[in-house]
Amino acid sequence: MANPIKKCVLHGAVNNETVDLYPRTNLASVSDMTAFARTLNGAADAAAARNTLGITTQAALVNIIYPVGSVITLTNDTDPNKIYSGTTWVKMDAGRVLVSAGTYTEGSDTYTYTLGDKGGEAKHQLTVEEIPSHNHQGSISTTSLSGEAWGNGFWNPDGPGANGVFSKGANKYQSTDTVNSWSAPSLKINANIAGSLSISATGGNAKHNNTQPYEVVFRWKRKA
Repeated sequence: MANPIKKCVLHGAVNNETVDLYPRTNLASVSDMTAFARTLNGAADAAAARNTLGITTQAALVNIIYPVGSVITLTNDTDPNKIYSGTTWVKMDAGRVLVSAGTYTEGSDTYTYTLGDKGGEAKHQLTVEEIPSHNHQGSISTTSLSGEAWGNGFWNPDGPGANGVFSKGANKYQSTDTVNSWSAPSLKINANIAGSLSISATGGNAKHNNTQPYEVVFRWKRKA
């Protein structure tokens, strides 16, 4: 189907002849189309074009340009409800970008976006599964052990000695046909080493900013 706006802009039918009624070919922006719509509503030279397209009011032209469900973006606080009489517009949610409905694949991941759905978040806190694989440094506590052992005259029951973590076992008297003496005592270490491993934590556990670079505008959606 031919674009009715382009047809209206370039040509119209007068006595079954096609003539240039409003030869403006540079209607590239919303403001141009809006200005043209206002001109059609009052300019005598556009009467034939309105009749050809069945456009008798500005609202009829707006219905062609912005049917119900249309979205417009404005960089000022203009209210389209005041410009386009007979129509109803609502501001769209602040802080949201628009995503085309459908299925999108990136690498091995497929995403489905259903018309009217909302999602995303301005700030996100990583889950354990989302944290990159990494290592932590650890430290082990040390235990100091000290003691002393000495021996002098092991044949003497009172000779050897020990202190600290060391202790001596009992001397044994040996008596044979050829030797009568005390045997050297055994040496014991009395220590229980219980070390501990410490791994330091890092990070502030805060959510990170998840927004893309942006410029703030007004978005309106036509409801009726």
